[in-house]
Amino acid sequence: GVWMTEASAKSYQLTSPDGKNVITVTCNDKGMSYSLTRNGDYQYSTVPFTMRAGDALWGAETKGRKVSKGNVNGMVQYVVPRKYKETPENYNWMKLGFKGYDVEFRAYNDGVAYRFVGKKDSVAEVDESAGYRFAKDYNTYALMTKELQNWYEEDYTIAPLSALPKDMMSLTPLMVTTDNSYLLFAEADLYNYSGSYLRPVEGGFDLIWSDYPSKQDFFDGTNKLYSVDRYDYIVKCSMARTFPWRVVGTFDKGSEIDMMSSD
Repeated sequence: GVWMTEASAKSYQLTSPDGKNVITVTCNDKGMSYSLTRNGDYQYSTVPFTMRAGDALWGAETKGRKVSKGNVNGMVQYVVPRKYKETPENYNWMKLGFKGYDVEFRAYNDGVAYRFVGKKDSVAEVDESAGYRFAKDYNTYALMTKELQNWYEEDYTIAPLSALPKDMMSLTPLMVTTDNSYLLFAEADLYNYSGSYLRPVEGGFDLIWSDYPSKQDFFDGTNKLYSVDRYDYIVKCSMARTFPWRVVGTFDKGSEIDMMSSD
C-alpha cells in the first residue's frame, strides 16, 4: 500500500522568496533528505543525511517534533570591506526541531542550504553522512585530488559525472551544469570542523571528511605537518553549537554567471 509509505514518511516544503527554488524535505528512519526543483525543473536529491553525535543518530527520525518557518529580509555588513560595504540578505527558512538538535533549511533566490544545530552542552564524537544524486549524467567542473590535505593548486577537470575517477575526490566548490541551471556545491561556517570533499559515485557524489588527526609528522624535512594517523570521527566537541552549512548555489543559464564565463 502506498498510504503506508505516506504515513511513515513525512514531507515539508520550503520555497525561495522569488518562488524559483523549491525544497521538499522528507524524514524517515534512514535519515532526512531533500530534493530541489528550480523553475519547476528537477535538479537533484540528497541521499539521506545524518549526523552521529556520540550514541545518537541525528536526522534518522520519522517526523519533526516541531516545525517553524520564517523569512529574513535585511542587509549584511561586510567585516572586511570589498567592492560593496553591505549586501542584501533575503531568504525563507524552516527549522525542524527534535530532541537534542534542530535541522535548519534556508531557501535563497540563488541557493539553498541546510545544517544541524546541537542543543545540549555535552561533549561527543561527531561524524556526518551526506551526498547528492542527479537524474542525468551532467557535466561537472571538479577539482580532483587523492589527498585529504590540500594546497588548492590542482586544475579543474571539465567532464561528465560518469567520467570522473571514482578513486579520487573533488575539493569544493564544485560546479554541475544541469539542463537549465548551474549548481555550485559548497559549504559555509566551517568552524572547529574539517572541510568536506565530493567523491564521485554512481549518479552523483558522496561527501567525505578528513577525520581528526591522532598523529602528525613533518613532510620530508619541510615545515608542512601531515596527518599520518586519524581517529574515526571528524571532531570531538560540545554539542551546544551550530555545524557547517551544506550549501548549493543555484543560477539560471543565461544569467550573470554566463556572462562571467564568456568574458
